[in-house]
Amino acid sequence: MADALSVAAGIVSLAVPALHGARVLLNDLEKIINAPDTVKRLKEEANSIIKDLSLLNDITESVWASLGANVADQSKATIQSCEEACDTIRTDILRWTKRSAGGKLSWLDRVKVGFFRDHQLQAYFDRLQTHKLSLQSTVGIATLYSSIRNSQMTAELRNEVTSQRDQLVAASDATSTEVALVQRRLEELQLRPLSEPASGNEDADENDRDATATNLEHLLEALKLSQTLLQELLSRSEPAEVERNAQRSDTTTNITFGTNLKGMQVGVSHGQINFSSGR
Repeated sequence: MADALSVAAGIVSLAVPALHGARVLLNDLEKIINAPDTVKRLKEEANSIIKDLSLLNDITESVWASLGANVADQSKATIQSCEEACDTIRTDILRWTKRSAGGKLSWLDRVKVGFFRDHQLQAYFDRLQTHKLSLQSTVGIATLYSSIRNSQMTAELRNEVTSQRDQLVAASDATSTEVALVQRRLEELQLRPLSEPASGNEDADENDRDATATNLEHLLEALKLSQTLLQELLSRSEPAEVERNAQRSDTTTNITFGTNLKGMQVGVSHGQINFSSGR
């Protein structure tokens, strides 16, 4: 197992630049006028990713230790992939826009942008959505582990475990389906003949198709990464596994009542207690 004391710091060291990249992307997306609807949806995904990365930074070392080295390693890979996606999307978005008065960005004419840009934008959206799902799933399980730590498993907590697991199963199934769909889209794209390019430039049309294929390949990589992480999270959401972590107590609670030892002292603790009179 990875050193628990270093996991949270390692996550933060990756999440901070990823957060910066997502914020810069969101800032540029918000400047665009007359943009396609997909760009507006990209803004929503970027905003969600910013929130999820911030929450990921708050996960403690002890929770990462409970989740295990595999979850931590896959989370790190997801953060890095997310940062790369934000940088790539921002670079292309800036190429497809022109700066106008007031610092705004105006979407280029569709003929200049090219037909395949629509498919690239959709691939970008799907890629960000995949990373968002991975980050949210990790935060969800981490929050669950944090809430049950040194606690008794109540009916409410058991219901929460079931709810989290159901969400992970649904996410895993959806991701597996998406992997198959993207693989099929890649195959169809390679077999599709070049249409008559609107710009009259066949080379540009070919380049557009190559770029779309590359984006689909990156999306496929993100989906497969998400698949692996979701499977790890599913294993950590097994009721028996959660129960074991709820019963495990790695901390000691020290209670000091002061110098007056008379009278009754009342309190509830589910952890180990060391009594000290304060004298």
